[in-house]
Amino acid sequence: PLRTVLIVPFVLQIVGTVGLVGYLSYRNGQRAVEDLAYELIDEVDKRVEQTVYHYLESPHQITQTLAAAIRTGVIDWKNFPGLERYFAQQMQIYGTVSSVAIATEEREFLTVAKSLASDALVIRVLDQSTNYAFHYYTANRQGKRLKRTQVRYDYDPHNDPPEGEAWYPATKQADKGIWRPVVSLSQGVDQPLLMIANFLPFNDSEGTFQGVLAATLFVPKLAEFLEGVEVGKTGQVFIVNQKGELVASSTGEIPFKPDLNSDYRKNLNPQDWRLPVQQSRNPLTKASVNVLLNQGNHWSKIKQAQQFKFTFKDNRYFLHINPIQEESGLNWYIVTVVPESVFMAEIYANTRTTIELCVAALIMSIVLGISTARWVTKPILTLNRAADAIARGEWQQPIPINRGDEVGQLANSFQTMAAQLHQYFTDLQSSNQALTQSEHHLTQILEAIPVGISVHNMTGQLTYANQQSKNLLGIDTLPDAKIDDLAVTYQVYQSDTQQLCPVENLPVVRALNGEQTIVDNLEIHQRHRIIPVEAYGTPLFDETGTSIGAIVAFFDITERKQAEALRRNYHRNLEANVAQRTAELRDANERLKREMDGRQLLEGKLYSSEQQIRTIFAAINDIVLIIDADKTIEVAP
Repeated sequence: PLRTVLIVPFVLQIVGTVGLVGYLSYRNGQRAVEDLAYELIDEVDKRVEQTVYHYLESPHQITQTLAAAIRTGVIDWKNFPGLERYFAQQMQIYGTVSSVAIATEEREFLTVAKSLASDALVIRVLDQSTNYAFHYYTANRQGKRLKRTQVRYDYDPHNDPPEGEAWYPATKQADKGIWRPVVSLSQGVDQPLLMIANFLPFNDSEGTFQGVLAATLFVPKLAEFLEGVEVGKTGQVFIVNQKGELVASSTGEIPFKPDLNSDYRKNLNPQDWRLPVQQSRNPLTKASVNVLLNQGNHWSKIKQAQQFKFTFKDNRYFLHINPIQEESGLNWYIVTVVPESVFMAEIYANTRTTIELCVAALIMSIVLGISTARWVTKPILTLNRAADAIARGEWQQPIPINRGDEVGQLANSFQTMAAQLHQYFTDLQSSNQALTQSEHHLTQILEAIPVGISVHNMTGQLTYANQQSKNLLGIDTLPDAKIDDLAVTYQVYQSDTQQLCPVENLPVVRALNGEQTIVDNLEIHQRHRIIPVEAYGTPLFDETGTSIGAIVAFFDITERKQAEALRRNYHRNLEANVAQRTAELRDANERLKREMDGRQLLEGKLYSSEQQIRTIFAAINDIVLIIDADKTIEVAP
């Protein structure tokens, strides 16, 4: 309906425009949020990276300072009591350092570490003064021993101590600073603690290797910092080493396997305790790592910062991984995961506002569209009713429209057109009657002609066929057959063959190609008989000379074919009779010739006999004359 046509596009235009603007606003907001998210992630990442470097810098500075002081003779590295106080001072200066240690080639070892249970220190020493037993002492913050708490006799700093890997021979062989994870098995702690230690070989003033210096920091301190990083309610930051093992996480997850039991102290290899980050108990941590590894990455192949987006539990997350490298060879990876919902709250609010505005605009546009459509369509509906009345022949239908706009002008034009149509319709009826009568006469003429007449359009479709044509073609209705199907549909064959007439040789096809043609070698095969026909094809042209179809006239030439057959049979019989008479005459001539030849032979034989008889008679006559000279014997010739 016209009202729908006027209302729906109007409404769709408004809704489409508002929706498009809202969508573009939403997409722009998403891009802005994405940019903001990566900026925030980058800021968080830089903050974490600076803190990590700050934590790692302290052990590195302590070992470097101690090595320089020993090399220049400022510190007597053999004076363990003096080193205890010096190490305690260094622990006060570098608050993040958890322990400072020294191991010598004589297998002497000294470490000063912070106590986890109190603010005091723990001194562990193995040297000549302890008879090379490993003594544990509590000490105050200045490094003064207070009480011995434990003695061990199985510790060798050169051979895989329980606190870590074989750091002494590894450091000696590297001849430079190295980082190694160290696991603390302190008494009074119900689980191992992961520490990161910086080991540095040191030389005396003469440049001779004398031992290894070490400074460690508690990884839980780094984890405490990560827990304080604001990354949204469900975001997180975690650190992974080059082997894919968890170092620290903002979720508070310990970097050890969840099945670690109370017998962990029996296994002195801390590598067996470490937690691969893919086995994390936190689902988001595990999902983030799987996203990284599914991208074809491997921890050792990640050389620069990368960004990803992924979906986890119907929530979208931004993921950023940043590799950090310390000059002593420590390779860690900071992974930051931030939920998109942290930034999309305002975008969702704007989206709801946009939807509400779209609904309000839709309602307003529908109301306005209905009013406008009613104002526009009411006079048009009046014109429509008048047009229906005119179509029913009610030419005097009134049109009560008095407006000065285009619709009023249309009403006046419609009234004028109605009057003209009335006159034209009257004239047209008269013309139609005459045309109908002419067509009736033409049809009578065509039906009376004892020749099949068929008319085809340019596609070969039969559009008219008189009764004689239908009888010859064996059809009652006009079939739907185009050019390629004519021979098959009407069963048109070449004369005296069982082959359909080629389409290009059909009279109608040649006529459609503009050729006038006469063909008398066609047959129409009906169910019980074969009708030989002669066809005349003539093209039809319009007033511009363009071919618009073809007309074909054809008729039954069975009698002609039969007469021709009789004539051919008569000639064949005549020729046979002549040949027979000629043969008989030839035979008679041969017999006569043979008789004449026999008569001539007989005459020759008779002549020869006559001569012989004459000779015989002559001889006899001579004998008679001799015998009877007086009696004469006459011999007839």
